Amino acid sequence: MRAYKDRPILFVFSDTDIDSQSSREALLLYGFAKRAAGESNATLLPIAAVPREQLSSDESTIRSIVDWIANPIKPDTTAAIK
Repeated sequence: MRAYKDRPILFVFSDTDIDSQSSREALLLYGFAKRAAGESNATLLPIAAVPREQLSSDESTIRSIVDWIANPIKPDTTAAIK
């Protein structure tokens, strides 16, 4: 994660598998990414009610990923409003 630096990164996981090893690893890597790449560059996308085996063929998941690709940086919510 440190070598990845401050580039946007997306972690996708199925919340139906929240107790699985892959979901725990996604959450752990997301935590590392927030510290290494910055809060605004790390995005966690939990997909509801879609088993991980079906994530790559789920239209809603694909749409969410494409939307993220179009705008991968989260807005800075800590900036003062003028």
